[in-house]
Amino acid sequence: MMSRGDETARQQIGWKFCLTVEVRFRDVDMFGHVNNAAYLTYIESARVAYYAHLTGLKDPREFDMTVARAEVDFLKPVFYGQTLHVYTRAGRIGNKSWTLEHEMRDSQSGEVVARGSTVIVHFDHVTQASKPLPPEIVELIERHEGRSLRSR
Repeated sequence: MMSRGDETARQQIGWKFCLTVEVRFRDVDMFGHVNNAAYLTYIESARVAYYAHLTGLKDPREFDMTVARAEVDFLKPVFYGQTLHVYTRAGRIGNKSWTLEHEMRDSQSGEVVARGSTVIVHFDHVTQASKPLPPEIVELIERHEGRSLRSR
């Protein structure tokens, strides 16, 4: 949960959704900093929380999505005991896929420690095929973000 001051800071930097993540001991590698794979877990947790927040769905099996691409830029090392704010927003929305942008900041300093993005495909797990994004989902995302995101 973020404080009122954190809420103001989030809006000032252009993000409307934030998940707070505590760095766990298991996230740290033999070099004493957060292992690169843990950042993808933070992004995954933020993606699930973002989509649940927008749609009201609580079970990720109902999301009808799969990740097609993920990338992370590591800017500063993160250590056990730190708390991160994982900011998440939608980028481009296509016919069957959409992009989420992520920015991870130290909760105390506000310093950006990593940036990432994921491409999400709307997916039917029974037929194992992509499918068009429903207009109502696109509308929910655009309403939340306060701007049009559809690619032309």
